[in-house]
Amino acid sequence: MILKRNLTIYEAYCRPHNHQFEAYDFSDFQYGERLVRTKDGHDFAVFTLDDNVPDELNDMLVRIYGNRFDEMERARVFDKIFGLSCDLLNEQELDASIGITCPTCNSLDVSYRDYSPPRFKSFLIPVISHEQWLSMTDQEKRTLIEEGLRKEDLL
Repeated sequence: MILKRNLTIYEAYCRPHNHQFEAYDFSDFQYGERLVRTKDGHDFAVFTLDDNVPDELNDMLVRIYGNRFDEMERARVFDKIFGLSCDLLNEQELDASIGITCPTCNSLDVSYRDYSPPRFKSFLIPVISHEQWLSMTDQEKRTLIEEGLRKEDLL
């Protein structure tokens, strides 16, 4: 599924090399939708409130970690491994911990600000899908997540 959305255009630059570029994201007041970028930061998809996989994944993290993390830390861990539950986008893994990335050097150390007056651009954005995840057993899902947590040195 594809959604048409207007994204805010930001004036951005990477701090290490001062590459200047336009960046796109939802405004702070966007409710119920979130952009998730590919690991290289170049492409993005959207997940919406009607996606049940984030709740399933969060429940799994609670079972794995118990009460060892507060909500903020669990959200950080969730962002690192959420992409494991998602189908590839343009042959790239999704990673919810990736923010705006410099398109020239791939630096995540970027600064950005709204244009004044604000500017917007219309995009056709794919909705995140979970076909592979939904075909897995509960044990296969847990194994995948635990391996991902170990890979990220989070377990």
